[in-house]
Amino acid sequence: GGAAKAGEDRATLEPLDRATLKHKLFGVCDRDGDGVLKMREMRYLAELVGFEGSDAEWREEFEKLCREHGISTEGGIPESVVTLMLDDESQSGCYFTDAELDQLVRSPPANGLTGSVVRPPGLRGTEAASGMSRESLKLQIFRKCDKDGDGFLKRSEMRELAGYVGFDGSDEEWAEEYGKLCEEHDIKPDEGVRESTVLALLDDESATGCFCTSKELMHFLGISSGGPPVPPPPSAQSSSVWVFFAGASPQTEEPVLRELFNEAGKVLHFVLFHLSEGQSRGMGRVELASEADALRAVQLLNQREVDGRQLMVKMDLAFKGGKGGGASYKGKGGGCGRGRDDLGGKGGKGGGKG
Repeated sequence: GGAAKAGEDRATLEPLDRATLKHKLFGVCDRDGDGVLKMREMRYLAELVGFEGSDAEWREEFEKLCREHGISTEGGIPESVVTLMLDDESQSGCYFTDAELDQLVRSPPANGLTGSVVRPPGLRGTEAASGMSRESLKLQIFRKCDKDGDGFLKRSEMRELAGYVGFDGSDEEWAEEYGKLCEEHDIKPDEGVRESTVLALLDDESATGCFCTSKELMHFLGISSGGPPVPPPPSAQSSSVWVFFAGASPQTEEPVLRELFNEAGKVLHFVLFHLSEGQSRGMGRVELASEADALRAVQLLNQREVDGRQLMVKMDLAFKGGKGGGASYKGKGGGCGRGRDDLGGKGGKGGGKG
């Protein structure tokens, strides 16, 4: 008896591969053992990744999930779909790191539907997956833009950051926006924007900020967030080309937008920008397999109306460190060209008039 128990104890301590962990977590959720997750069982999994809605809200989410995967609500969600969702880092996925899966499998929350994953202190979501805090990511973005390493972003360096978040103005327009930014933050334009101000702008979701989610910061830095590797920018992968899009409705879902770009050619990587609470900004970047595919995307999709909104699609020069290829939207003053006004779909050339 003792030897058998010791063998069981050793087995429970042995590391498990990701496929096994996902299979075991599915088993934890599949309370009736029928090989599918019904609405209540799937809610258990959804609450582990943060769902906090009412019964009616969950029913709506579950029905939407079933429609997306062509599954009947009565039949339930099969293990093959659930395991894919556990690798999906998008807003519609249920991504867990290997460590989180291991935690849930070895010590399933005993309090039913109120269970949650305990992430390492200071790290959340994709930050936990990469092992980097948000502050570290912001600092790396600052250093990437600070070409001369003096601890300040001059006008041209600050423009690179603005290009990441959608500025698409001329040299004259950027000079005006940069001047307003410096005036608002009491900065001498020739000195540049100090590190502390840039880090604060990356957390600022107002019309004058440069807010980026942690996942977007990782994308700009080329850091994998624990899922599929982030591909290098086109300067390092000459055959592929990025395009920038904006103007989509916040209600237009990612699969719909992705399918639009599939009309133009092979989509290698699709990034939809979100606000911190998860709402779509209606803008993002798409990597296509060739320049011909990218040009076709611009020709086919620029000014196309989708869900009552007109898309803007352009070659994404900003992601290569060029002048900037993205749309920007009117704000309330000097800024990086992307804030909450994105959601209104108001076209402009940066921060607008203060």
